[in-house]
Amino acid sequence: MSERSLLYVILLQKNNRFLALLLAMIAFFTIYPVVENTVIARLLLNLFFMVSVLSGIFAIATTRRPLLISSTLALLAIIFRWIHYFYSYEAAAILEHVANILFWIYIAFYILKFILHQQIVTSELIYAAAAVYFIFGLAWASIYQLLEFSHSGSFSLPDSTASRQSFIFQMWYFSMVTLTTLGYGDIAPVTMSARVFVVLEAILGQLYLAILISGLIGKRIAQDKPLK
Repeated sequence: MSERSLLYVILLQKNNRFLALLLAMIAFFTIYPVVENTVIARLLLNLFFMVSVLSGIFAIATTRRPLLISSTLALLAIIFRWIHYFYSYEAAAILEHVANILFWIYIAFYILKFILHQQIVTSELIYAAAAVYFIFGLAWASIYQLLEFSHSGSFSLPDSTASRQSFIFQMWYFSMVTLTTLGYGDIAPVTMSARVFVVLEAILGQLYLAILISGLIGKRIAQDKPLK
């Protein structure tokens, strides 16, 4: 591949950075039912999670500062995850979830800045808005895992003896159900702290759709006016 064609591929990927992030998060969420009962479930889930993390870093790495900060937070989360995996230190698991939360909040912050500074509605802008919605779900899933880990019994789960992979999937499932205010009731917050964060996520999900999406519609209408 020539230097020119390689540069073209890189630029093309850069234009689709939010689409890549969105697809990576969707793949991470949908892969679990496929590999749930297989021996390579943990490997595949970790692989798709790492793809999501790298896609998040790539999506905001337009300058050195966000690249360094997001990479540092991601690296800390990975280090603490492996420390907890090999040595079963509870403090390492807590720090892993904290690093995950900070990482996704930081990614969402920079993507929101991109969205708010755009005056023209494009497919890239739509992908960015959808990616932020999924990021909220990921961040709150980490918050719920942190709550359950630090205070066992914070949530009423269908299977309290589920594996780590199943527990992670349950928390993301519950997070997305809460964010969209579906509220099936199969998982419920028990402690007051858990209930507070559940309410905050439900409010955030509705405010995001009401404010940001309506803003995108307003930009689209203003964009089409000169054409009439």
